[in-house]
Amino acid sequence: MLRNLLMTPKRILVALVCLTIITSCKQENSKNTKVSIENNNASTSYSYTFDNGTTKAEVTVSKTPERAVIFSQFLTEMLLALGLEDNIILGTSEGEIHESLRAAYDKIPNKMQGHHSMISKEAFLLLNPDFVSGWSDAIKPQTTGDAQELLQNNIYPYVLNSIKSNATLETVYSDFIELGKIFNVEDQANTLVKELKDKLAEAKTSFKTAPENKKVKAVVMGTLDNGAYVASALVSNLIEEANGVNIYKELTNNYEMVSYESIVEKDPDIIFVYVTADGVSGEDKINFLKSHPALKNVSAIKNNNIHALLLANVAPGIRNIDVIIKMNKLFYK
Repeated sequence: MLRNLLMTPKRILVALVCLTIITSCKQENSKNTKVSIENNNASTSYSYTFDNGTTKAEVTVSKTPERAVIFSQFLTEMLLALGLEDNIILGTSEGEIHESLRAAYDKIPNKMQGHHSMISKEAFLLLNPDFVSGWSDAIKPQTTGDAQELLQNNIYPYVLNSIKSNATLETVYSDFIELGKIFNVEDQANTLVKELKDKLAEAKTSFKTAPENKKVKAVVMGTLDNGAYVASALVSNLIEEANGVNIYKELTNNYEMVSYESIVEKDPDIIFVYVTADGVSGEDKINFLKSHPALKNVSAIKNNNIHALLLANVAPGIRNIDVIIKMNKLFYK
């Protein structure tokens, strides 16, 4: 029953058993917190700064997390790629889980579906977690407790650097390495990063390109009736790695709202519309853009150069190399 309830988006978890949350450290109230959770199952400790744009906390990991709660698909897949399915108590999907990871994902006892889906704070604590992460807004007082409260409850809060401003593919690699240190799987992380780098280097030997002033202009976006959420930050770098140019590369946030008039003015050659578990298919989103009167003269619309992709493909993670390769083929087909 616990599993079924968690798999329903935005539904409050009802637990039939009581889990005891053991608080082993006390900190004075302040915005910046430093806590060390002691245990002997990690050979060395590792420290990092938690910063979700609202709160900062200095965290020292002295216990390898064993009950991670993950509120995003990209980080669920990152941990699975490191062989950590047994360390995840709750995972999230926002679309199809990567084919190579589905068997591992099936082993996770509790699952969420949906983009930015959450459970109640009570349900979260009943899972007895020791690590929590997801999108930058996943950790907040109403749903998990703030960073200070989490640390007082022996729960490590974490947010990837690659979902922050000015992230690049190198940031994704660094995040994999950091996760390896936190979960005591550094060798696996180093091996995975090398494989990703080698795969991209090999693919780039056959990449097509164009002079700077003739490079394909691209946009990655989600659709709304009154505008679009366009992607920048990491996505700008992924497009650049594919020898294209993001028309919104000047933006620093991962996603920002823009008007359709702005898209018309920038006139992209190709549009990628991202798909999440919101019940709207990629085909429906493409048809919406094609029929939007304000966009009829946009080059990508006129040339039917619109493509759907899962949001997980352009979020940080193991999919980034494949999406760069796919983009280059579509840019210069």
